[in-house]
Amino acid sequence: MTTLTVHLPEELDVELRAAAKAAGSTEAEFAASAIAEALDARRHAEVMALAERVLVRDEAIVYRLGTA
Repeated sequence: MTTLTVHLPEELDVELRAAAKAAGSTEAEFAASAIAEALDARRHAEVMALAERVLVRDEAIVYRLGTA
């Protein structure tokens, strides 16, 4: 488990408190959830980019096999 200390500008601190309250969680829980969602989105984008490269490569291989 990682422990983070974050120093937010006042306007972001206010926004974080309001968002956490609206979500019914603490600031720490809300921030952890937002970080987890961002990391999930990043992993998804990386996997999709890898899948796209594989599909392009497979398409080229299939084309070459079909024209051989």
